[in-house]
Amino acid sequence: MSVKLSLSDLSRVLKKKLIFKKRIFGGGNSEVFFIKDVEDNCYCLKQYPLAEKSSIDRLDREWRALDFLTKNGIDNVPFPIFRDSNDNIAVYKWIHGERILYTDVTLHKIKLAISFLQQINKLKSIAVENNIPPAADAYFSLSELGNHISKRIIQLENIEITSKNSENMSFFLKNLLKPFFEKVYLNAIK
Repeated sequence: MSVKLSLSDLSRVLKKKLIFKKRIFGGGNSEVFFIKDVEDNCYCLKQYPLAEKSSIDRLDREWRALDFLTKNGIDNVPFPIFRDSNDNIAVYKWIHGERILYTDVTLHKIKLAISFLQQINKLKSIAVENNIPPAADAYFSLSELGNHISKRIIQLENIEITSKNSENMSFFLKNLLKPFFEKVYLNAIK
């Protein structure tokens, strides 16, 4: 998967002189690029694969959800700027931040996350009225969530062990994560 639009193409579309583009993430669902213009404004360029296995249009769902949230006063999500459904790309305002490690989690940060979820939850009925679909990987029952987590664990277990890190991951999955998940899940569905 590669972004078809060059910096000069994106500059024309956004009506901004872009000077920098760096790939920062590429997973199974999308590739993400950091881009910057001459005025030091930063953007997120995101592209989903053109040939998705799933019938779910992830770009459309993400765009509509972020557009809905920003129009309803949620300002700590990426602001949608531009999308091109033909190339399956979108440009959002960049939100500066840092990855939070588990050692950085504080009660204050947990309360901020809960407050964010409460804000979104208050918009639930309005989202339904506006035909905003749920996220592609949203689960509304414990059974659905449990099945999804089980499938993910199986996918991870099937990865070939090629290094000490993957050997450690395999040990973690088999001896810690899987037994813990099964215990918690079985107790939860009783």
